[in-house]
Amino acid sequence: MFRRLLVTLEKLTSSELRLAATVLAVLAVSIGPAAWSEEHFDSNVQVHQAFAFLHGHMALDRPIMDAVERDGQYFSIFPPFPALVLVPFVALFGLGIKTLLLTPLLGALIASQTLRLALKNRLEYDAARWVALAFSLGTAVWLCIRYPMDTYFAHCCAVVCTLAALNEVFGRQRGLLLGFGVGFAALSRQFTALALPFFWLTLLLYPRDGRSRSVAFRSVLATLVGLAVSAGIYLLVNQARFGSPLDSGYSRLLESEWYAYRMQRWGNLNLIYLPSNLIRMFLSGFSIQFSDPGRMIPSMETSGTSLSFASPFLFLALNGRIREARAVNVVGWLCVAAICLAVLCHKSALGGWQVNAVRYSLDFLPLLFVFLIRALRDGGEQTLSVFKWLVVYGVALNFAAFVLVPGLHGALMHLPH
Repeated sequence: MFRRLLVTLEKLTSSELRLAATVLAVLAVSIGPAAWSEEHFDSNVQVHQAFAFLHGHMALDRPIMDAVERDGQYFSIFPPFPALVLVPFVALFGLGIKTLLLTPLLGALIASQTLRLALKNRLEYDAARWVALAFSLGTAVWLCIRYPMDTYFAHCCAVVCTLAALNEVFGRQRGLLLGFGVGFAALSRQFTALALPFFWLTLLLYPRDGRSRSVAFRSVLATLVGLAVSAGIYLLVNQARFGSPLDSGYSRLLESEWYAYRMQRWGNLNLIYLPSNLIRMFLSGFSIQFSDPGRMIPSMETSGTSLSFASPFLFLALNGRIREARAVNVVGWLCVAAICLAVLCHKSALGGWQVNAVRYSLDFLPLLFVFLIRALRDGGEQTLSVFKWLVVYGVALNFAAFVLVPGLHGALMHLPH
């Protein structure tokens, strides 16, 4: 394992390492001392699930948020991959683990993988570097790295796995690894599984180095191994937790406030959520609230900022095309639309602590970035120039949300009351 790690590091260019180090440093600065005050006594179900795995059972050791009760025991309702990732760290540090010391590393990995994805799609290096910065620092990735919440860590895991699968499908096209990438992404965030048709069709219609159709078909079949293992893990975990492989536990969750209002009347998924979620996804603006004394203490409003205001560079993807295989292009956009629609029909899509972002957008952003990369590759210097300015704006807005405003909040908290 150590030798494999050394080989991987040797393959990374110095430019990739510099990019990853830059992203790591920026994210670490935004977290600052918050990492040392992080604790999970009654929160972060992924940490508690990892602790349960270490002790050979599914039941959590205590009732916590996002856990449901069954026969006097408490169980997580979330897919298990993020908890499995945390197992070795919880083994070392127990429930006192500081996930905020891990998440910046995931941010650096996301930047590196995005850079490689752009280069594999034949984007010039300078533009590829900007794309990597855009994803890691100009989207909801920063939000999910900055706050130590269970669902946010799951988003980070899903993005890493989906980017790994995309790099494989535009790279060596090893079906076995691709299947595990897509499968583990779905074991973190279920909606990401809706991108599977894109991966299969890309293997068939966009073969690497002119491979024959029969070889491409064998690669598709090889993906079934990873997908079957991932699906089997999920079904077995559900059986162990809730007595049925098809019972995910979501319907058992006792919600409160507006979550309960939605759940009791319309369930987890319903078109009734579409209008309000559309507004929040595409129209809500950047917002700072002020509290006493004298309404001078700023803090970020926590209902989120839409993609239009937080990450406007994403809309350049609308000009992106996979011209080498029209069917792949069409199916790719349909997969983006399907994941986006599923998100917009979800009762909790815009809930939680959403600072300057819509975190559920991360379910479809990795695939959308393929089209953004293509748009930049085919769009010329003017398109690239516009993109760079929009990335500067998006990163600056995130920096304000996660560094400047919290810093001012802390400094002004000492004003006399």
